[in-house]
Amino acid sequence: MIYSLPGISKIGWINASLLPPAISMSKIAYIDVAIFNNVNWILLADGATCTLKSYVEKGQRINEAELSFRSAEHLPIEDIAFVIIDANDKKWLIGFKECPRPVITAEKNLGKKGSESSVIEYKVTHKAIRTLIQIL
Repeated sequence: MIYSLPGISKIGWINASLLPPAISMSKIAYIDVAIFNNVNWILLADGATCTLKSYVEKGQRINEAELSFRSAEHLPIEDIAFVIIDANDKKWLIGFKECPRPVITAEKNLGKKGSESSVIEYKVTHKAIRTLIQIL
């Protein structure tokens, strides 16, 4: 199964160590999770995408979220989680206080002379029993 978020209006990052513990287990138990920490909102260069794949691996259900976006901002690439707001104003979280943490890759794109500005292309992947969790 592959699911895509309907249009992303905002993406932000938060220090993962400040998140409440066991968020993924809370969602498995159908307990709502709220994030009260300050979110560092990212100025996006253009459209972002986020997909969720669900599959069985060695008898275990695995979810894999992939978030792609472009920004001129330099982000920390360790020990952070991402908050996403979609076109329906729903909030989503990728990453937790505990491992496994999201894997973040950043690629600098210098653009073409006189036509494009310099941006960084970010790709965030998170593979866990639960990921891309809806939050309050």
